[in-house]
Amino acid sequence: MKIKPVLLLAIVSIILSGLNSCNNQTSESSEKDTSIVETIDAFPLLMRHLERENDYINNQAPSVILASDVYAELGKNIHIIDIREKEEYAEGHIKGAVNLNQKDILDYLLNDIVPSNFDKIIIVCENGDASTYVSSVLSLIGYFNIFALKYGMCSWNKDFAKDYWLSAIKKDYSAKLVSKTDSMPEKGEYPKLPSCEMTCADAMEKMAKDLLDENPSQLKISIDELLAKPDDYFIISYLPEKKYKAGHIPGSVHYAPRASLRRDSALNTLPLDKTIVLYCYSGHHTAAVTAYLNLLGYTAKNLEYGSMGFMNKQMKEKGEKHFSSKKIMNYPFSVGSSQ
Repeated sequence: MKIKPVLLLAIVSIILSGLNSCNNQTSESSEKDTSIVETIDAFPLLMRHLERENDYINNQAPSVILASDVYAELGKNIHIIDIREKEEYAEGHIKGAVNLNQKDILDYLLNDIVPSNFDKIIIVCENGDASTYVSSVLSLIGYFNIFALKYGMCSWNKDFAKDYWLSAIKKDYSAKLVSKTDSMPEKGEYPKLPSCEMTCADAMEKMAKDLLDENPSQLKISIDELLAKPDDYFIISYLPEKKYKAGHIPGSVHYAPRASLRRDSALNTLPLDKTIVLYCYSGHHTAAVTAYLNLLGYTAKNLEYGSMGFMNKQMKEKGEKHFSSKKIMNYPFSVGSSQ
């Protein structure tokens, strides 16, 4: 039996008993006056569901797996999906990996394989950013055996790392960091999610498909782009408070990992009229949070490579989490186009 995405908007039907679908419905009192229509905001229903389903983003995310663990399980009950461009895939990929465009993954899971037959389904990209975003979208809608390869193909073999992680960690913008703290905005409104015009099952799948249909390049931002126009964004440091106070990107606000972005905390301090940019240590955790916020109706981007992409040298000197060549394995890979 296939894993089916959890039918979030089915809650609408339960709460609004008597309605035929998730669509805006005319109440009994409006049958005589068709100008009166009841509008349902799906946001609280979405949040209630996510919170009840283990609150993935605040308790489990990101679902990542190390290259060493993947290598140890090759030939066992795992399935690997490589979402890089065809040309990159052809230059080298993990043996047995299927090459798919990001926008085709949901259809593939629904129609081409039985996801529950595998212990793990592993999503692979160049550096771990896009694959963590994709795996988080899928986890949020109910595919709980999905993982992203940490650091992407960069961690598999040095041949893939030179133009990505090894290039990124050479940047050092630590001199631009500040210690002045910025306060969270006052609490305000949540996004308004319109009720759907289809069955509840189809609506949930469409929410995920809409996110996965977006161009991956639009879901992330480089440190150079961010520092060029920092005022264009609401910047979140998704790191421990001690790390934030030691030095952060000018204008960034501290939000505590797995704590601040709850409904009973500070979720509704996020702006609705500005693009949110998040950064953590490596970009993996905030790639997952970016997926979560976009699902909720915010506009969010992930800072590619996280803090390691603009102060890796300093982090290494201080004995903090950092990227090093020790994270790069020397595992064999296959070449050629997808089967």
